[in-house]
Amino acid sequence: IKLKFTAKKAMSSYDRRKYVWKLVYTYMLGYEFDFGHNETINLISAATPNEKQVGYLAAAVLFTSDDESIPLILETMRHDLHSPRD
Repeated sequence: IKLKFTAKKAMSSYDRRKYVWKLVYTYMLGYEFDFGHNETINLISAATPNEKQVGYLAAAVLFTSDDESIPLILETMRHDLHSPRD
């Protein structure tokens, strides 16, 4: 998974969601890792609801309350809630 995230080739939306889901599953099995957080934030910042859904769920599972990315996630959430789109 880490090699997929660090590859120079652009990752499709489907692949990004698939590998973030795999990270969530791996984390739930009890393994720890130090990568994939940026991909989660990229999903949250994406335009499509499918990507946002995966990103927000992954953030809820993977991030802790003292993580430095929480303010960015909260600002994106505020923006999404005030957005006129569905």
